[in-house]
Amino acid sequence: MHIVRTSRKLVVCSFGTFLALCTLVAKPILAAGYTKPKMLLILRQTPDSRLNQQALRLSQSNPDESFQLAVDLAFHAWASQSAGCVSEPFDVARIARALAQGLANKTVNWAVEYFATYEADDKDRPLPPLEEPRVEDIFRLKLDLLSALDYRRSARIEAVDSLESLLRLCRKLSLDLSEALVLKLLGDVHYYDLERFSSAEAYYERAAWTYAAYQFRAMLALTHEDWGMLSLSANKHSSASRHYVEAARQWEQLASQVPKAPRYLESAGLAYVKASEARMAAGDVAGAEQILRAKALVNIRNWSELSKSYRLLITTLFKLAEIRRILGDPSDSLNLLRQAQKACGREQDLLLLAQLFEELDKTYAALNQTSNQKSAQVKRLRILSETAARGELVAKDLSNYSSRLGSIDVKLLSQIEQGALACQVLGNYVRAATLWHQQAEIFGKMGRVDEQLRSLRASASALESDGQHDKALDVRRSVVLLARAIKRNDVAVDVTQEIVRSFSSQGDITNALEGLTELVQIVEQTGNVRGAARVLESRAALLAQNGNYEAAIDDYQMAMKRYVNQAGDLWSGGRLALALAQVQRQANQIEAGCATLDNAIRRIEAIYGSEGTEQEWGPERSELIADLYKNLARLYVLAGKPEYATNLISKARRYSWFSRAVSELASETSEPAVAKWAKTVEIVPPEDILKQLEGLVDKKSDTNWARYAQVCWWLESQYPSDYKALPVDPIDLIRFRGKIPEDHVLLEYMLTDSSVYAFLCAKDMLLSRQIGVSRSTLLATIDRLRKVLANCEDNLSAGIPIPPVTNWQDSALAEVKQCLADLYSFLFAPIIESVGNGKNLIIALPTELRSVPLHAAVSAERDGSPVFLLEDFQVTYVGRGMLSLIADDSDKPIDPATDFVWIFADPEGNLPGARSEAARVKDAYICSRWFVGPERATATNFINALLKGGILHVAAHHRMEANPFGFQLRLAGDAKSDGTIGIQELSRVECSNVKLVVLSACETTASLDPMASDLGSAAELFVLAGAKAVMGSLWKVSDEAASEAMGVFYRELSQGKGRAQSLRSAMLALMRSGRYAHPFYWACFALYGSPK
Repeated sequence: MHIVRTSRKLVVCSFGTFLALCTLVAKPILAAGYTKPKMLLILRQTPDSRLNQQALRLSQSNPDESFQLAVDLAFHAWASQSAGCVSEPFDVARIARALAQGLANKTVNWAVEYFATYEADDKDRPLPPLEEPRVEDIFRLKLDLLSALDYRRSARIEAVDSLESLLRLCRKLSLDLSEALVLKLLGDVHYYDLERFSSAEAYYERAAWTYAAYQFRAMLALTHEDWGMLSLSANKHSSASRHYVEAARQWEQLASQVPKAPRYLESAGLAYVKASEARMAAGDVAGAEQILRAKALVNIRNWSELSKSYRLLITTLFKLAEIRRILGDPSDSLNLLRQAQKACGREQDLLLLAQLFEELDKTYAALNQTSNQKSAQVKRLRILSETAARGELVAKDLSNYSSRLGSIDVKLLSQIEQGALACQVLGNYVRAATLWHQQAEIFGKMGRVDEQLRSLRASASALESDGQHDKALDVRRSVVLLARAIKRNDVAVDVTQEIVRSFSSQGDITNALEGLTELVQIVEQTGNVRGAARVLESRAALLAQNGNYEAAIDDYQMAMKRYVNQAGDLWSGGRLALALAQVQRQANQIEAGCATLDNAIRRIEAIYGSEGTEQEWGPERSELIADLYKNLARLYVLAGKPEYATNLISKARRYSWFSRAVSELASETSEPAVAKWAKTVEIVPPEDILKQLEGLVDKKSDTNWARYAQVCWWLESQYPSDYKALPVDPIDLIRFRGKIPEDHVLLEYMLTDSSVYAFLCAKDMLLSRQIGVSRSTLLATIDRLRKVLANCEDNLSAGIPIPPVTNWQDSALAEVKQCLADLYSFLFAPIIESVGNGKNLIIALPTELRSVPLHAAVSAERDGSPVFLLEDFQVTYVGRGMLSLIADDSDKPIDPATDFVWIFADPEGNLPGARSEAARVKDAYICSRWFVGPERATATNFINALLKGGILHVAAHHRMEANPFGFQLRLAGDAKSDGTIGIQELSRVECSNVKLVVLSACETTASLDPMASDLGSAAELFVLAGAKAVMGSLWKVSDEAASEAMGVFYRELSQGKGRAQSLRSAMLALMRSGRYAHPFYWACFALYGSPK
C-alpha cells in the first residue's frame, strides 16, 4: 500500500492506483516533449558550453515543465542547505538559471534570484512581478520552510503544520524535488521528534521514489539512511540493513561519478558499516562479516588512502576482528589487527593504539597465547601512561598562553584531551579533572567558548567520578553562569540537570528540588517543550519520593500536557501516565488513576493501533502497552469494578503479551483481590475467537460469503497495517470466487506478530484459516534459507560450481532441505486438506514473502528424496492489480503460430551467456525476432516490440526492487534514448497485446542478499502497462542453468502448453537433471500473472 499525505490525514491507496495516477499525469506531459526528470538528465549531461542553448531548446518545447523545474531546482537547493542536508555534485543553480534564461520569464527569473540568497529579507533583491498569480505562493515557500525549521527546535506539532502547508504549496506549484525534501523533513519530525514510525516510513518511501526518479543520489542516500535508522528503532533489522546498503550504493555511484570527492567513499563505507551492525543485531553474524569485509572495508580503505586519514579504517578493522573472534577464527582476527596496527602507525593516535592492544589482548586470549596476551596488556598500560604524561607536559607548557602569542596548533590541544581521556581509562580522575580544567582555561583565552564549556563539563564529570561532589558542583555552577551569559541555554539546561542528578544521588532532596525549580525557568525560556516536560517529570518524582503527592500530581499533569499536546509524544505520555497513576493511588485517588491510564491507552491505540503493528512498535513500547493494561486492570479491581477490568483485558487478547500479563496478575501475592480476579479470566488465545467465526465459513458453500466477510473485517480491525498491505484484498475474493477456473485455488497469506492467516478461494470454496506460527519464527526460517542461497552465490561467483545431486541424504543438502520443509510445515500443511482436488495454486504473497520460492517447499520424502510442492502442483504468483487476469475469459493462451517472441540480449556486447541463451530460445521457439547486441538491443526497439505484442524475452542487466522507481532495464542507447527502461517509459506504453515478458537474470556476481530482488514489483509494472504475465528469477543463477531452463520453457510454449505449465516443465527438467537438481538452480524461477 502507498500512503499520500493530505492535510492532517494519511490516505492509503493501492500500488496500482498510485501508478495509474502516475500514468495519467505523465501522458499529457510526454505528449509535449520530455518529462521533468528526463529534462534534468539531459541538462546534467550537457557540457557547460552548450548548456544555455540546450536549456533554450527545452524551454521552447516544454515551457510549463521548464518553469516548474527551474523554480523546483532553485528552491530545493536553497531549502536543502537551510535544512542542513547534503548537496548534489552538480551545479543545480546553474541549470536553474539556464532554464530561466531560456524562458525569458520575469517570474521565473525573479524566483531563481529569490532563492539564490539565504536571507528571508534581502532588500537588494528585485521586486517580483505582482501580476503573476504564482508569485505569492513562490514567496511563501521560503517563509514556510524557515517557520518549520524554527518550530522544530521547540514545538514539533507546529513544525508539522508548517511542513504540511509547505507540502501543499509544492504540490500546487508541481515542484517534485521540493516536495520530496519536505516529505523527508516530515519523516524526520515524525521519526526523531514524534516517534511515529509508520507515518515517518510513509514519508521516507515517497521521498525516495522522487529522488530515485530524478537521480538525486545524495538526497536518496540520506533518505535511506534515515529510513534504516527508523527500521532499527522498530526492530526491523533486515529492513534496516537493506536501506543502509541502498544508501551505500548511492554513495558509491556518486564516488564513481566524482572521483575527486573522496567523501562519498567515506559515506559509502559508513553506510555499509551500519548495514553490518544491523545484520549483527538480527543475529546474522556471517552476513554482518560479509558486508563489512566485502563492502565497507573496500570503500574505507580507498577513502583512507585518498584522505590520509586512518581512524575510520582502524575502527572498522577492530569491528571485523571482533566478528572473526565471535565466529571462532581468532587467527584471522589477529591478521586484521596487525593491519590495524600498521594503520595506527600512520594515524599516530595513542589512544587508538591503546585500544588496539586491548583488542590484541582479547584475541591472544582466544588463541591461548598467554605471553603475548600479557605483553599486550603491558603495552596498553604503558601507552596510556605515556599519553597521560604527554598531555600534562603540553598543558604545563601552554599554561602561560596569551592570545597575543597567536593561535595554538590543534595537535597540541588534542594531546591535552587525549591525556585527560587516558587518565580516566587508568582510573586517575583527579589528574583527568586537572587536565580538562587546564584545557578549558586555554580555550577561554582563545575565545573558543563552546570548547571551554565542553572541557569544564568533562572536568566536573571526572571530579564526580572521584567522589568530589562539592568541587564538581562548583564547576557546574560556573558552567551554567557562563552558558547563560552567552545565551547557550541548551547547555545551561543540560548542566543544571547534571547538578540535580548529583544532588539526588547524594540524597539531598531539598537542593535537588531547588535546582529543578530553577531549571524549569531556564528551560521555559528556551521554548524547549520536551525539555520542560522532562524537568517537570524529574521534579514530580522527587516530590512524590518526599511524600508531597499533590504537588507531584500537578507536575506530572503539566509534564504530560507538554509531551502529549505540544510535543505530540504519546509514548512518553504513556510512560508518564504510569508514574502519575501510581502517585494518584498513593494519594487515594484511584478513580483519577483509572482515568489517567485509560486516556493514555486510548490515545496510543487511536494513533498507533491504526498505523503500525506491535512488532513495529518494538519491545519497549509493547511492554509499555502491557504495563498500562495491567495497571489499569489492577486499579479497576481495587476500585471495586472487576467487570471493568474484565472488559478491558478482553481487548488485550490481540497482543502477544496477553497470556503472560494475565498470568502475572494472577500470581500477585501483595494484592490478593487482583490475583483472585485474574484467575477468573479465561486465557483463550485469539485462535479460538477466530475459529468461532471461521466455523461459519468452513462449509465451502456459496452462501458463506457474509461470514467470511466478518472474519476479514475483524482481521482488518485487529491488524490494520498488515491487512491493508496485502496485494489482494481478501474481501475482493467474495466477488471473484465464481470466476476462478476449475481446479484452481487462490491462496493468500497475511503475517502478524503472533500468527499467520491464510485466505483460500476456489470456485466452490471461500474460507480463512489461522496458522499457529509467528512472524518472527517464519522470518527466521527465511533468513536461514537466504544464507544458504548466499553461500551458493558466493561459490558460483568464485568459480566453484554447486556439485550435482547424486544423493539427497548428503549432509551438505540438509540445511536447504530443512528450510524448505519448514516452509511447507508452516504454510501448507495446516491448510493442504482445504485445497482439495485443486492442482493449480495461485499464490498472493505479502511483502515479507515476496521473494520466497514457496513452490520449492518440501512436503515429504519419497525413496530418500524430497518431494517439492512443484511436483504436485502448478504454481503461479499474483501481485497488485493481477486478480482480474486470473478470471479474464478474453485472455487467450499463447499461440505459437501468431505470437512472436522478441529476443533482446547482450545490449552492451559483454554478455556471452546472454547470447547463448538467446540462441537457445530462438532454436526452441521458431517464430522469433532477433535483437541481439549493441546495434539492435536498443530501448527504442524494445518499446516498439511492446506495442506490437507477443512475447518479449530480455537477457540483459536489470534491477528490480520494491520501490517502483528503482526498476531499471538497461538496454542499448540510440539517438532517441539512453537505453534505460524504467517506470516513466513503461507508464506511457500501452502493451495490452503482450502475452508474456521474460526477464532473464544474466549475471553471476554474488550479492549481499540473494533474495533482495523484487520480481513481483517489476511484474506489477508490466501488468499495469498491459502485459498478461511476467516470468523471471528471484535471484541470480548461472548462465548455463538459465539457458537450459529457457530452452525447455520455450520448447513447451511452442507446443501449445500454457505459461505456468511450461515453466513447471522447465523447473522439473532441471530438478531431475542431477547436475542442476539443487533448488538454487531451479527454484529461482517464478511466474506472475495469468497462468494460461
